[in-house]
Parts: sequence; C-alpha cells; structure tokens
Amino acid sequence: MRLIFIVGILLAGVTLQAQHSAFSITGSVRGIDPNIVLPNATVFILETNAGAVADSMGIFYFDDISAGKYNLQFSYLGYETRSIEVEVLDQDIDFDVVLKPLIGLLNEVTVIDTAASDHGIRRLRNVEGVAIYAAKKNEVIETKDLVVNKASNSSRQIYAKISGLNIWESDGAGVQLGIGGRGLSPTRNSNFNTRQNGYDISADALGYPESYYTPPIEAIDRIEIVRGAASLQYGTQFGGMINFRFKEGPRDRNFAFTTRQTLGSFGFFSSFNSLAGTVGKVNYYSFYQRKTSEGWRPNSSINQHTAYAGISFQLTPRFSLKGEYTYTQYLAQQPGGLTDAQFGMNPRQSLRDRNWFQVDWNLLAMSMDYKVSDRLRINSRTFGLIAGRDALGNLDPINLLDFGQNRDLLSDRFRNWGNETRLIFRKELFDQPVTFLIGTRYYQGSTLRKQGDASSGVGPDFRYLNPHDLEGSDFILPSRNISFFSEAIFNLNEQLSVTPGLRYEVIRTEAQGYYRNIQQDLAGNILSDEKVGERKKHSRSFAFAGLGIAYRLNDAVEAYTNLSQNYRAI
Repeated sequence: MRLIFIVGILLAGVTLQAQHSAFSITGSVRGIDPNIVLPNATVFILETNAGAVADSMGIFYFDDISAGKYNLQFSYLGYETRSIEVEVLDQDIDFDVVLKPLIGLLNEVTVIDTAASDHGIRRLRNVEGVAIYAAKKNEVIETKDLVVNKASNSSRQIYAKISGLNIWESDGAGVQLGIGGRGLSPTRNSNFNTRQNGYDISADALGYPESYYTPPIEAIDRIEIVRGAASLQYGTQFGGMINFRFKEGPRDRNFAFTTRQTLGSFGFFSSFNSLAGTVGKVNYYSFYQRKTSEGWRPNSSINQHTAYAGISFQLTPRFSLKGEYTYTQYLAQQPGGLTDAQFGMNPRQSLRDRNWFQVDWNLLAMSMDYKVSDRLRINSRTFGLIAGRDALGNLDPINLLDFGQNRDLLSDRFRNWGNETRLIFRKELFDQPVTFLIGTRYYQGSTLRKQGDASSGVGPDFRYLNPHDLEGSDFILPSRNISFFSEAIFNLNEQLSVTPGLRYEVIRTEAQGYYRNIQQDLAGNILSDEKVGERKKHSRSFAFAGLGIAYRLNDAVEAYTNLSQNYRAI
C-alpha cells in the first residue's frame, strides 16, 4: 500500500512538471490603424509547421508550446507578409502584430499573349521599355493579326486602320514607304522620325530625313506610331515617330526556318526566308528577301535584295546586349509622270524609258539594356548608317519630249552615326506611382551630294561624264546634334495623370562646295557659265516643352490632351 502511495506521488509530480513545461502563444493581428483588425489572418510557426487562423477580432492562439525560439509568419490578403521571432522561456507569450498594406509598384510584367483579339490595332501602355507614351496619340499595329498581302508591303492595307494618315504608294511592290500624318507630306516619311528597333534608319535626321529603306512586313512583329507630342523624346519631326519592331527568335527552339514564296500579277515575285532560335543565352533572328516586279506600267521594273541579322546576348537576368546589321539594295526603273491629258488618254503609258533609281543601304546598331533594379532601367543604343542613293534620267517636265540628250545624275552618299541613352526610374510620391525619364542623344551626319551630266544611253549607267568638274553641284553637308530630354508621369490619383516634358537641342549644320550657274538662250546656247563656291556654318540651340493630361474613365475609355513644341531642321 505504501509502495502504491509513493508511485502515485511520483506520477503526480511528473504530471505537474509536464504541465508547467507547456506554454501558449497568443496575440492579435492589426493594420497600421489600431482600429483596423485583420480577421482570418493566417499564422504559421515555421519550426513546427503548426498553423492558426485569427478569429473575427484578429486574435490567434497556439497552446502546448515547449520552451525555445520560434519564427512566426503572419499573412493577410492585401498586406505585407511579416515574420517575427519569439522566445518561450518560462511563461506564456502574448503580443500584437501590425501588418502594412501592400501599396507600391509591381515588378515589370511581360504579357506573352491575350485571349481576346484586338484586330491588329492596340494602344501603347503608358510606359513600355524605356519610353513614356502617356497622354499621347499612339497606335500599335500587330502584324500577326493583319489579314493583308504582307509580301507586297501594301501600305493602304497595313495602315488602313490608322486614322489621319496620308498614304502614297509610289510602286506596286512596297519597296518605298510614303506616309504622313496631320496633313503633312507623305514623301518617303520625311515628316516622321523613322526608326527600326528604336534607332534611326533615315538618310540624315537633320538635313535630309527621307527614308529610302522600308523593312519587309514579313519580318516585322509590330509597328509603333506616335504622333504630335512625340517630339520631346524623338526630336526633329512634325508628324511624329514610327518604329518598326523586328521579330525575335522563338525561346523554346534552337532552330526555326521559315520560307515563303509569293507570285503575283505583273511579274511580281517575292522570296522570304528566315532563320531564328535560341541557344542557351543567345537569341537570334535573321532573314533574306528577294523581290522583283515588272510593274503595272512599262519601264517600272524593280529588283530588290534585303537581309538582316540580329543577335541578342542575355548575359545575366538583368543585363543584355544586342547587335544588328541590315542591308538592302534595289534598282528600279521609273516610268515618269503624266500630264492630266496624257493620263486621261492612257494611264498605263510611259514616256520615259531612260530613268533609273538605285539605293544601297547599310545599317549597324549595338544596344545595351540593364535593369539595375525593378524600378531603375538603363538603355543605350549606338547606331550607324553607310548608304547611298542615285537618281538618273531626264528630269525635264513631262510635257517635253525626250530627245536622247545627256541625262542628269543626282548622287547622295550618307555617313551617319549616333547614340541615344535613356534612364527610366519609378518611385512613389504621396502614395501614388511616379515615373521619370531622362535621356541624351548625340548625332553626327555627313551627306555628300553631287549633280552632273551622265551618259545619253538607256541603261542604268550611274557614272558622271566629268566627275572632276560637274555641271550641276558638288557639296559636303556635315551636321551635328546634341540633345537632352526628360519626361515624367505624375499620377494625381488612380484616374488622373499629368505628363510634363522638356527637350534641349544644340544643332550645327554646314555646307561646303560649289554649284554651277549656267544661263542659256532659247536655242540652248550657253550665254554664261559661273562656278559659285559656298562655305556656310549655322549653329543654334533652343529648348522646347510639352504637357499632357490623361483621365481614365474606365478600363476601356480614356480622355487625353497634349500640347508640345517642335522644329524642323534645315
């Protein structure tokens, strides 16, 4: 009996000791405002994987906790997740936890595809890459959704859904693009800042902004068009900016080959062939296109070759380099114009059979993209152009007959290069996201322009009869441009945003050479022949500004207005 009593006392002591070695952890989960409780907040003890859910008053409770250190993780929808370390020694734990609401900027999100079709046209987001498009008139043409003849680069089909554009098709094979906005001339895109993958492709952005090279639509992923207020980021143009974005290689394949052969009326033939893929950290896309056409009128044949190669190196998840080379060459016979009377008699006739035009275009580019953080990104593009264009033929008015005299030859050679560097930064101001963009651009151009007599033959003989003493003119036209620009998006609330901007330009243009002043009588006899030399320099600098306001009514409707200054270089 005494033995049973002793054992009972020992067991009671063990039980009492066990009860004193088990403790509880309790507390409440609240927001920053102490009056806001967070019901149904979840709490986990990471060491034991035990979990609890707060009640309607935000109170949580754990029992049977042994002495030791524990990490508790608190989470609630719309609030930051928080971890707290507690140490249980010899008593129960009771404390309050405060969670902060999730107010801030999301990391960059890339949308690969959408379920709903936008019928080939959409708007640019307020911020894409290292550019700001808020409160600006803009459109994006998604080429994959277009039901058009892509082989012929038919401008009227490709740009048909963009309101306010003037479209001029000078050939039936889509070799040259001519569009203008807001009533401006469409001649070779001279009123648009024309770009490819973000860098210039025109002849000379300052002195001769015409574009003789048009990327084939079969190689284009999308076309971005920004009008009016684009001046603050893209400089000298009145119509806006048009940017052709090439396709990239598929990310899930090492090698992909595409070939497309197209036949059409009037001797049209197009052969498009591309190689693309991703090998490790290297993504590549390349193509070659051959295009020929006899034309709708006599003397309007075209023979074109275009090639492109782009290689992108993803050196780290945040740092990438890309190199590009583009080449195009074409020879076109030009049938000449017609008077109204001649067109009325026969619109397909041609009264010129000795007029020719050729283009040789070489574009090189290197770009660097560095995502310093989720809020800071830097992009730098260096680009160069080595190109030429030659126009040969009888340039007399079309109502004068061609008697087989010496033809005029106008020859231009372009040597340009530049760099554009942009920095875009996101932060919060008064609990609203703000985006800042600053950038700088250096551009140096050189145009060698000549005009003189060429052979009286019929074929494409692009040689001067007197190359050292031209009958027309011989000029070198250097230019230089340094600019600084900045824009920002201030979100006043979730619906209203203001986008101010500023650009400062420093421009220098020169002209060195001579022209001939030849006076003739009515019989064509030379009365005087004067060689006039010129040497001019013109430097100027100025600043201009702009402001845009946008109000988002709902997800489908936004009202915006903007005002910006601009200039056209001489």
